[in-house]
Amino acid sequence: MGGENNFNQNEPYLGAVPSYSPEDEIRNIVGQIDPQRILDNLNHALKGEYYSKEEGIWVKVGDPLINNSGRGWIISFFTSIMNNASTMGIIDEKQFSYMMEGVINTVTREFRCNLEKFGFVPPGPTFKQ
Repeated sequence: MGGENNFNQNEPYLGAVPSYSPEDEIRNIVGQIDPQRILDNLNHALKGEYYSKEEGIWVKVGDPLINNSGRGWIISFFTSIMNNASTMGIIDEKQFSYMMEGVINTVTREFRCNLEKFGFVPPGPTFKQ
């Protein structure tokens, strides 16, 4: 019976080497580059907060950089761009440059069109209309 092994299946094999695969490495990298964590940190930064490692809590350090409407738009916009698929996607420098140019143009246009709504300037007399 040449195909049989001579060790007990219930006992650990001391000479065994733990298996390693490229998939394990990718899983580890994806866990470290967590888009949700990045978005959460951005959300807190826009609120004027930072994470204190010593205290283990988010600490207020100043006024919010933008109001809730603007913050909601920013997080929503970047959520559609930043996900595990885009984090692990393969794009070249030119594609990345075009994508960043699009992000800058979109954010700039949105801010310009919503100065009052996002709290950058006080609402004018006809804002509610």
